[in-house]
Amino acid sequence: MNPCIYSLSCPISRSVYYIGRTTRPDQRLKQHIRHSRYGYNRNKKLYSWISDLLMNNLAPVFSILIECNSHKLSKHEQHFLSLYKESGLLLNIEQLGTQYLNIDTTKIKADMKAKKIKQHEAAFLLGVSRGAISGFLNGRHYFLSVETAKRLQEYVFSI
Repeated sequence: MNPCIYSLSCPISRSVYYIGRTTRPDQRLKQHIRHSRYGYNRNKKLYSWISDLLMNNLAPVFSILIECNSHKLSKHEQHFLSLYKESGLLLNIEQLGTQYLNIDTTKIKADMKAKKIKQHEAAFLLGVSRGAISGFLNGRHYFLSVETAKRLQEYVFSI
């Protein structure tokens, strides 16, 4: 299966509660269900909603919204998040997404590669983990604060 943007919706109302992206659509719903059963805390609201469904012998409906190349996942995810945000139902933990619109993670990632800046070096300079840098560069904007993301951008572009 191809990388994709997907939604999780209520099996009763069909309202969309979550927009996500994955390179393994065949496994992603199972992973969400596993996380809700075992108390994964990354997104308490989402996993609480899934747990409530499971307790009622229901499960979220997994729908592929668009298949795309992995390098276009962030762009498409942002598009669908903005489309569904207006409903007020989304349980995504993306924080302050609009503040990141002026930060081009694709360009930062490409510049880091071209300039041979290692993620662990940037992480050390910014005082964050390498995983936070990696997550941010892969479109998970909530891995870094807005201030830290701007500092990363300034650092990469200044070299």
